[in-house]
Amino acid sequence: MLWAVSSLVGSLGPVRPWRVDYLPPIDERLVAALATQFPDVAPDISMSDREIIYRAGQVSVIRWLASKLEEQQEVI
Repeated sequence: MLWAVSSLVGSLGPVRPWRVDYLPPIDERLVAALATQFPDVAPDISMSDREIIYRAGQVSVIRWLASKLEEQQEVI
């Protein structure tokens, strides 16, 4: 699986993490499902720093996808 992803990324050209030139259409149901699975909630005091950072990353990806979904809906 990792090979397939790296092959796909390699075929798209150089990786520039700060910019995405092409993004396939984002399904609103996917963003909703991810937001349900990884909710944006305040961290619990019992969580380690590492777990807090990990969960913050999950939420960051969902926020980014939601932002891109809004942009795609504006274009359509």
